[in-house]
Amino acid sequence: MIRKVLASVIALLCAADSITTLAVLKDRIGYEANLAVARFVSFPEFHVVKFILTILILYAIHRMADKKLETVSYLTLSVFYSIVVINNLCVYVLRRSLTLNFPKLFVIFSLIFSIVYLSVHVTSTEQFR
Repeated sequence: MIRKVLASVIALLCAADSITTLAVLKDRIGYEANLAVARFVSFPEFHVVKFILTILILYAIHRMADKKLETVSYLTLSVFYSIVVINNLCVYVLRRSLTLNFPKLFVIFSLIFSIVYLSVHVTSTEQFR
């Protein structure tokens, strides 16, 4: 049940990321810091493809990962997308950025995954003592 909720939250956050990114770019109050996608992010079609890929990734995780890794992956993606959406909202509302670029996002994602994985691992290990 929790994994279905998390998958839905990730899909909603992906959509929120796209909506807030397009709003920031349309109003010319910010820019895409991720150079890998900066050339494409202003096109709505890019966001449709990104959303479809996100759903496919969620499905792949569901099919291939065990329940613990699936939960960790979903929690990590939820927190990660939340940070991205918060950044976009800060830019749009406050005209301030968290100055997230690709290397920073990679480090943040890695740290979130590690923390969540260790938390889930320690919790599940303690349950069996």
